[in-house]
Amino acid sequence: MSSDSKVPKQPNTALVLAAHGSSRRPEANALVDAHATSIGAKDIFSSVHTVFLMGGADPLDVIQDVTAQYIIVVPFMMSDGYLVDVIAEKLNAAISSDNTRDMHVSDPIGTHPEIASIAADMAESMLIENKLTPMDATVVLVAHGAKQRPESKAGAMHHLESVKSMKRFADVRLALLEEAPFTDDVLKEISGPSAIVGMFAAPGGHAIYDVQDAMAKNSRSDMLNTGPIGANPRMINIVIDRALSKIS
Repeated sequence: MSSDSKVPKQPNTALVLAAHGSSRRPEANALVDAHATSIGAKDIFSSVHTVFLMGGADPLDVIQDVTAQYIIVVPFMMSDGYLVDVIAEKLNAAISSDNTRDMHVSDPIGTHPEIASIAADMAESMLIENKLTPMDATVVLVAHGAKQRPESKAGAMHHLESVKSMKRFADVRLALLEEAPFTDDVLKEISGPSAIVGMFAAPGGHAIYDVQDAMAKNSRSDMLNTGPIGANPRMINIVIDRALSKIS
């Protein structure tokens, strides 16, 4: 992953973080805005912006106000599915009549290979902080899932296998909100200490309420919630890597 000292400035290049957003959970948008501010402080790109499908300014208006010739859009989303398609369509429409600018959309942050390492570190830190032994614990990766679009489950499965291969925990399980294996069922099957890692880009309703509700049905002092992975500060470097991958 790129370190700050090795990343040259990208002149006349704007970075846009494109997220789902939420009109009911302002902290979801605030998190992405905070990541954008941190990236902007690194002075790599000429400007850094955020757009949201919900709870923010119209993506078309944001893009039309970007003055850079090159625009790199990084989907702040966990899988390459429907929402990425929607945001790309909206942003392409914003510059379709303007041949002075060039826009590229990167892969989403959630498919980056470092995601598995971040998930494992979050789980391990949470367990150790609570005086539990990681090698005695089960890690549960909770993702959205969607029967109509396989990308969410497939991406989570890929990270699951990566975390398993690290051999840092007694077991690693996958749990999904909207398709099997359902979160409620998976948590009921677990015995012993566990750490739940939300494979969500931001603290929206799924990442907060749905995960908390599932855990409440299996309330145990040794079942811990790390929160959504998108809140981890290492996501900043993942965004930068994704953006740089689209710059020739």
